[in-house]
Amino acid sequence: MKTFPRYPRLAHAHSPRIRRIGIAVAALVAAAGTAFACSDSGPSEPPDLKEPEKCPETDCNCPSGPGSTPNCLEDLIAKQAADIAAAKKAEAFKKDLEDLLNKAKAANQDYTRAKYESLIKQWVELDGCIAAFIRKFECALPCWR
Repeated sequence: MKTFPRYPRLAHAHSPRIRRIGIAVAALVAAAGTAFACSDSGPSEPPDLKEPEKCPETDCNCPSGPGSTPNCLEDLIAKQAADIAAAKKAEAFKKDLEDLLNKAKAANQDYTRAKYESLIKQWVELDGCIAAFIRKFECALPCWR
């Protein structure tokens, strides 16, 4: 095991340097009083910290600081472009809805009681034609059944 040499000046308790350090420490302890004294009372409680007083509210309606960035104009232009694109889509959707509404109104005006009666008459005629066609088809093909 390697040992380090001792320094004779610091190892001796009566060296002038050690004496000066001891005297300085003793003077500090005496000047501080009991602040450096050891107590056997156990661990001390931390001091209670008081909450700082809140600042009074002001009646000032000052604007907030500048919130602009170096490219604020580009950001604003991009936002406006997005809004314009959304508005164009909304306008096209509104036009489609208006066209659909106009078609529905026109169809509603065309579909009257007279139109209903006309459609029923046409359906009965077509149903009769279909039935006559089936009878003729059965007679024309004897092996139908």
